[in-house]
Amino acid sequence: MERDACAAALLNLFEYWANAALAADPTEERPWVGARPIREFEQMLLGISTDKQIRQRLAMLEARGFIQVQTSALRGVAKSYR
Repeated sequence: MERDACAAALLNLFEYWANAALAADPTEERPWVGARPIREFEQMLLGISTDKQIRQRLAMLEARGFIQVQTSALRGVAKSYR
């Protein structure tokens, strides 16, 4: 991640959630890890990044193909991630 600690921590977090999803259903090859609000990312990263930094890194990870994001039609609803 080119020494970007926030992006690397986010990838680690997605790996953690994906492993839990795979443990629940081992037949799923690329599981959705569910809807996750930005506040949850902040809490799980123990405050090492602000919400703005997290949003930027999530967009970067999506652009690079590491994650897939599904938005809801309803405003204010958390995005789902794969």
